[in-house]
Amino acid sequence: MTWGRGFGSPWGGGPLIAVAQPLAEIAGEPTTFDLSDEPDGPMPGQWEFYALDVDVAGDVTVESEVNPTFYYTVKDGLGFWRYTRSPVLPPPATAFSERGVAASPSAVLEGRNARASVIAVSPTEALDDTQDELFYEVGVGFRLDPTSYAWVGAQMRARWSGGSWVEPVAVEVVQAAGQAAVVLASATIEPLPDPVDFWRVHPRVEVVATLRGTTLEVEVGGVWRTAATVPAIGPAKPVVFARAYTRLGAFVSPFPTIAAIQFRSLRDLEKLGPPPQLPGDQDLEVIGVLPTLRAPIQELLDGGYLKQVGARRFAALLDFTAEVGEQRWAVRQGELLHARERWEGQAFVPVTRDLAHERARGGL
Repeated sequence: MTWGRGFGSPWGGGPLIAVAQPLAEIAGEPTTFDLSDEPDGPMPGQWEFYALDVDVAGDVTVESEVNPTFYYTVKDGLGFWRYTRSPVLPPPATAFSERGVAASPSAVLEGRNARASVIAVSPTEALDDTQDELFYEVGVGFRLDPTSYAWVGAQMRARWSGGSWVEPVAVEVVQAAGQAAVVLASATIEPLPDPVDFWRVHPRVEVVATLRGTTLEVEVGGVWRTAATVPAIGPAKPVVFARAYTRLGAFVSPFPTIAAIQFRSLRDLEKLGPPPQLPGDQDLEVIGVLPTLRAPIQELLDGGYLKQVGARRFAALLDFTAEVGEQRWAVRQGELLHARERWEGQAFVPVTRDLAHERARGGL
């Protein structure tokens, strides 16, 4: 496994710095596909598109989609997974094929731990009660191995048929291992006067999946949550899938559902261990031992005294003296200062000197 992204990457300097043990988020902005302002046409970014063939035994074979511009597009500011199934209503123990169901963005994750969210149109917004059925299934998977059709993921589902919601809400952790995905865990739906009210709250609903090691947590709309243990194997490859259509007799009409997609790599310190450190660095960097100054980081950045070289690392561009209240610090050019909390532009941030760095460059 690679180190993945870490503090320092967005600014091109410094080693990876963990923020928690044993698992920590990776710094930097997530990769986002916001389709709301995209013109009609191909999906933005680099994607791999798949067609699925299912034999009579239920085994799934993955093939590259030969016509991706038809089955995966942007339409009216929404991602359109143009789902088709042939034959449309196969009898039991019959082979069939699915197209327009699964797509994988390329090179958006580093490592096998990640968080992904998919914002989709609510099924109540897409409901057409003149049809016989509405089928709604949207989700995201991780650690996709197309050669063996293996992945783990999260999905939200709903189904309307014959004038009523036969399956109002389903939030599930699922796993595929060569065949159709099986449910590992389901969210407990609390009794409501009408479970479909959950979909009616907002025309858009979000499913968030967080995968750390062997734990996959799922959340839909900030309300329904569940989790399950999954295998720790597989490549750093996500997949977004959607089966969303209405049916009238044997005529199936898919509809666009996906408004936005976001991926973020997570760091696995349990597998990788802590970042490399200079001898004695652990002792020198213990919080509470080193003197701490509440420094006006933004003011020093604006004045050209500091340069940000990591998410919590700042290098002095010249000699200066920082005064805050009764505290005064003399900072030399080239010194590194470490913020002791996440810096988001606040006026004052507690910082300490990087004494290990000073010693390494002969300053101590």
